Amino acid sequence: MVIWKGLSVLFFVDLDKFVRFAPPGKKVFKKVLTTGAMVCIICVLMKHMFYLIGGGMRSKDKTLMAAIERFVCEYADRNGYSPSMQEIADGVGSSKPTVYRYISQMNRDGILEYSGVRNVHSAKDNPSTARVGIPGRVACGLPKLAEENIEEYVKLPVSLFGEGPFYLLTASGNSMIEAGIDDGDWVLVRQQDTAEPGKVVVALIGDEATLKRYYPEPDKHRIRLHPENSTMKDIYVDSCEIQGVAVSVFKDLT
Repeated sequence: MVIWKGLSVLFFVDLDKFVRFAPPGKKVFKKVLTTGAMVCIICVLMKHMFYLIGGGMRSKDKTLMAAIERFVCEYADRNGYSPSMQEIADGVGSSKPTVYRYISQMNRDGILEYSGVRNVHSAKDNPSTARVGIPGRVACGLPKLAEENIEEYVKLPVSLFGEGPFYLLTASGNSMIEAGIDDGDWVLVRQQDTAEPGKVVVALIGDEATLKRYYPEPDKHRIRLHPENSTMKDIYVDSCEIQGVAVSVFKDLT
């Protein structure tokens, strides 16, 4: 930058001398020459100035972009969902507006995929997989306390199970054995608050959850929760909160 500034000073000094001692009849020529030369030198200087500054910025951009991408990936792996703009800014030591500009550019460049609040992830992630939370165990026999905290996450192919949101539960008890759900099986549940009659649901009764087949009986103002075990009786409740519908079962064959 100092070199270019020095060259520009020398250029204008020489130009001033040339114009000052040019023949008097050439005033128009001198004016045109002066204006044209100034425009040219400014354009050249600006070009090189932006080149020099741009090179440094590109180096900084790459560093910050890498930090943002790394933070987004690590945060999602740790928490199961995308970070907010403020969390990214705090995580990489930058401002929220700067992070937003970078993420917007990284989205255009195909480095990140960003489509709204808490929906930013690395384009390197496999888009055909869904992140599934594992909150704990649910009783298939007598209802037990529903565990709300997610313990860990796994990824499942969307091509096999469709889009989420899903969560996985470990079945406990033998009330659903005739539906192929044994004690210790993993049950994949689509998170939703409604269900068709006859579906196997995770039903919350008070603060207790159970996995049963769902049969509403509106004419009797009650709900029948049916265990798939011929030795057990149906459970009747006035109401329950549906937390999801079972869509698949994973078994340990060892």
